[in-house]
Amino acid sequence: KQVGDDGTGHRWLLLRHGQTNHNAEGRIQGSTDLSRLTELGEEQAKKVGEFVAQLEIDRVYVSPLTRAQQTLKLVESVGKPLGEATVVPDLREIDLHEWEGMLKADIKEKYPEFYQQWRGENPK
Repeated sequence: KQVGDDGTGHRWLLLRHGQTNHNAEGRIQGSTDLSRLTELGEEQAKKVGEFVAQLEIDRVYVSPLTRAQQTLKLVESVGKPLGEATVVPDLREIDLHEWEGMLKADIKEKYPEFYQQWRGENPK
């Protein structure tokens, strides 16, 4: 919460996209825009929509990636319109280059030390 000079505050709600086919398959998405929400991901977004409908939302910022756009539309579909969303390119996932689309298991096998570092683990 950020408190302004007049004593009012701003609450920030950060929402990640629902489960995608890449998540379900254990694939790295990165900044590619190939993955789509699964049925579970759609259900997750709708549940969040029920919660968000109870909140006062002043502004909405969203990633340009389809999975984030899908999530926002589903959130609004069960709740209330949140107003015009500002698309912010910097909200997209990081670029993971040749890893994008690869299975995590394959990356662990092919690049074990890099994978551990990326996950914040201490390589042995």
